[in-house]
Amino acid sequence: TPPSMDVESADMTVECDGAGNPTELNAWLSSNGGASASDQCSGVTWSNDFTALSDLCGATGAATVTFTATDDCGLSTSTTATFTIEDTTAPVLTGDEVVVIDCSAWPWDALYQPTIDELLTVVDTAGNPIITLDEACGYTNFPIDFGVMSGGCFYDHQLIYHPVDDCGNEGDSLYQVIQVDDLTDPVFTYVPADTTFACTDNVAAYLEMATAVDACDPSVNMTFEDEIIPTACPEVYTIRRTFYAEDCGYNIATAVQNITVADTIAPALSLTAPADMAVNGCLSSADLSEAAMGAVTWTTSDDCGDVLVTYTTSDANAFSCTGDDAADEGSYVVTRTFTVTATDCAGNTTVESIDQTITITDDTAPTVSLDAPADATVYLDASCYAAPVDVPVSGDASGFLVTASDNCDSDVAHSITFSDDTTYTGVVDGVGSYDILRTYTVTVTDDCGNEASATTSHTISVLDEIAPDVTGTFPADIVIYADDDNGYFDPTPLGAGAASADYSDNCSGAGDQTYGVAGQVPTGGLIITAIGDPNDAASTCRFVEIHNSGDGDIDLTGYALQRWTNGNAGPTTSSNIDLSSIGTMAPGQYAWIANNAGFEGCYGFAPTLIGGTGGPVDSNGDDQIAIIDGASNIIDMFGVAGEDGSHTCHEFEDGVALRAGSNTDPNGGAWDESGWIVYSDFSNASGCTNHNSNQPQNASDIALLINNWAGAGPAAPETDFNSVDISYADV
Repeated sequence: TPPSMDVESADMTVECDGAGNPTELNAWLSSNGGASASDQCSGVTWSNDFTALSDLCGATGAATVTFTATDDCGLSTSTTATFTIEDTTAPVLTGDEVVVIDCSAWPWDALYQPTIDELLTVVDTAGNPIITLDEACGYTNFPIDFGVMSGGCFYDHQLIYHPVDDCGNEGDSLYQVIQVDDLTDPVFTYVPADTTFACTDNVAAYLEMATAVDACDPSVNMTFEDEIIPTACPEVYTIRRTFYAEDCGYNIATAVQNITVADTIAPALSLTAPADMAVNGCLSSADLSEAAMGAVTWTTSDDCGDVLVTYTTSDANAFSCTGDDAADEGSYVVTRTFTVTATDCAGNTTVESIDQTITITDDTAPTVSLDAPADATVYLDASCYAAPVDVPVSGDASGFLVTASDNCDSDVAHSITFSDDTTYTGVVDGVGSYDILRTYTVTVTDDCGNEASATTSHTISVLDEIAPDVTGTFPADIVIYADDDNGYFDPTPLGAGAASADYSDNCSGAGDQTYGVAGQVPTGGLIITAIGDPNDAASTCRFVEIHNSGDGDIDLTGYALQRWTNGNAGPTTSSNIDLSSIGTMAPGQYAWIANNAGFEGCYGFAPTLIGGTGGPVDSNGDDQIAIIDGASNIIDMFGVAGEDGSHTCHEFEDGVALRAGSNTDPNGGAWDESGWIVYSDFSNASGCTNHNSNQPQNASDIALLINNWAGAGPAAPETDFNSVDISYADV
């Protein structure tokens, strides 16, 4: 048995909302059109055949729907009803009777007839719509009566609206006057760009017109005015051109073009330099004014106006001499640069420069005059040594006065050389007193090499006033017996015994003499002749000089240099320097053992051996140094073992120790200070024969003494120049 339809579905009609009335439609469908059904055995399930509404006028329509109730066994019962959307409401159109709009919102056409949809988009000058339409279900168009009440730039339109919707519902008519006014300025479509002309161009012939359009007036009136804006330069100015665009509603728009008349071309400038000049004299005194040397001249031209010319000068002074001091005084080459600036009224400048050469030549020699030094006297000491007579210095009390002047050089350099008529090196020269005639040549030179010379001389007397020492040995008393054969006996010193004498002199040598026997000579040997500790180059130029003063070869195999440091009683054997590599030293030969290879840079030749630092050849002046043989026997020694050398006769700090000329024999370790000449920077030693304190020696000073020992060379075959007379008388 199918379900029972208890209530049939009912038709429904609703007023159109313009959107298909979905709320009412869906509610009607959900309620099965108001129908109800039941079944004896089960519940029922509803369905319907709704697909869409029919398309009637506007947004109206209808649909006939069959609703079906089905039980669980598939048996069903149906009912039918219709859903209708109708439009019974007339459209409502509202708007002010008179509205004012801008012509930009309404085409410039007196016969323009817009549709209702176009009119609904038009707003008045306050931004409000001129009409509003209330119509929910739809409209296509409706009649509008158009009439023009006036025309021209300002005009009115008369409209009568007859509203009717798509379903034929007619609303009340609306009468409206639309007043169209021109309230908007014209708009420029082209304005000439700012432009620039040269002052030489025909600016008056230039005109480029602006263009403009207007929303209301199809023929905009275009005019312009020019304003001249001057500058300080008459040829440079700006034309301010103002364009005016005016429509029939007297609305005016303006635009500006700037026309610049400029002077951008710099003036032309040509220069002529004054002639190069040559003068004799000095930079400090030469007249270098433009009145004396000349000035630059020029020619100018400019396209637009007058030209102002100014110039500056600068001198570059190049010293053309070698100079000898910090002040460059003398010849110069002066390069004078004229820098000329040409400026027109607009500020355009041309800068050119040109040079003039001024040659200043110092060719005048300085003048010099001399006052001779006083004669000098020196005395030979116990070692037959006299201190050298230093070259006197200009202005010293002991020297001579050099007076020099120059037209340019305020500090004229001078050099002093001398020559002696007798060679004098500070060692034995002859065997006694002698004179030296020393002639000085003083040369003065200015910064440019101009020189002048003068000479003077004095006498140096070298005097030996030390008498020789002599010790006599006389024969013992003797008894002489006559010869048994003939009764002869020899009473002469040859038979009865001769007297002998040991003698020595500081200069004339030494010897011994036995009545009737020739004199003797020293034997010589391996000795230390110089030890250096230069004041200005100790780290690279310390050395020990050794010499063979004998007359035979000496093989140095096994020999060494040894040092006693400070006051140590024993030597520092670990720092010994092996001399074996020197080989055999011939008579008169020297060898130099240096602390550093820099020895050659100080003294001009390479050392024989480099002993390194910290040993016998690296002494700072207060150590003792000896030559030892292969059995460690002391052959010759400088200083006293166990005695700190500071402030003693053997301190040579920052100086040099030189063996005296007569000290030719090895001392076996028994050092005699009188046989040495010592220079040091400071020592308060006293009682020394020839110790020169406060006289430090630089490497350049010591260089003159190396390989120039007073006793240099092999032992002479004769060193005794004394005259010895041994006589006797019998009583």
